[in-house]
Amino acid sequence: MNMSTSATRQDATAPGGAAPAAVTGLVGVWELMSIDIEFRDDGSRRPAKLSVPSAYLMFTPLGRLLSMLTRPSRAQWGAEREGEALFRATFAYSGRYRLEEDRWVTRVDRTWNDAWTDAVQAHSYRLDRERLTVLTPWLLGDKEGDRLQRMLFGFAKMKTRPQ
Repeated sequence: MNMSTSATRQDATAPGGAAPAAVTGLVGVWELMSIDIEFRDDGSRRPAKLSVPSAYLMFTPLGRLLSMLTRPSRAQWGAEREGEALFRATFAYSGRYRLEEDRWVTRVDRTWNDAWTDAVQAHSYRLDRERLTVLTPWLLGDKEGDRLQRMLFGFAKMKTRPQ
């Protein structure tokens, strides 16, 4: 089921800082569980042939997104070279988000890499209760010939744990 709003939103927060109804399904912490490839010609899917990184998305009710991804084969901290490798194996950013139909748009204001600051990122998604699927655009695959394909990043909503 596609999550969409009846009108384009300019800001993901309602007056007083409360999240509008369309946003509340996204609010929370999401953990990356799978990466699949979908083929446009027949709708078939298969798991991507890569290691699933450790990744989280956090949508706040006040319209802020935090995202962090670390590659699964990160080196341990040691010498300066290992520190550089750790930096290159981590992606993290934050910014204000808004909803536009079946995508969220983030204006990045904090990031691990200053080149991303002030960037605008748009992500198409589908939301089905406790499952969030982030969709890349359709592209010609390099190993599948002329078949159009896209990546599907499957996130599960994390449950609140009592302290």
